[in-house]
Amino acid sequence: MNTKYRLLQVDYWIQTILGGAILAGCVAWVGALLGHWNPSFVFYYPLYGSIFFGAAQVLSGLGLAIAYKDRKRMVYLLLVAAFFGLWLVSAEIPYYEYRTFMNVYMIVLCIIPPSLGIYYYVLTVNDFNVQKRRKIENTLNQKQFLGA
Repeated sequence: MNTKYRLLQVDYWIQTILGGAILAGCVAWVGALLGHWNPSFVFYYPLYGSIFFGAAQVLSGLGLAIAYKDRKRMVYLLLVAAFFGLWLVSAEIPYYEYRTFMNVYMIVLCIIPPSLGIYYYVLTVNDFNVQKRRKIENTLNQKQFLGA
């Protein structure tokens, strides 16, 4: 149990730091737009950060799904695989023949990764809080047992 708690703790902090950096980059990008200066160089930092954020989440999901047979993580990994499948399909559809459909399809493909990222972050926070509560309860039970 202590190992899962530590894994979730590290995962929680990595995601929190990377997610905070992405949000700070987005705020800087909006600030650049409102400040009327060229936001193009600021635009790429949140995008690069989101790649690392997603990679950290997928690696975490793989580790927890394999090591602890966590079904919620397996569902997340299936959703990620479905997203990549949809992305692959978008490369095969001729854009000029189905222009309206492809515009909507690309918007959906842009919404899915942040949604999956938020979903997995909430999942990690909830699991981390449950493990933290269990650790505190076990510590209190051990102290009560030893003190009696």
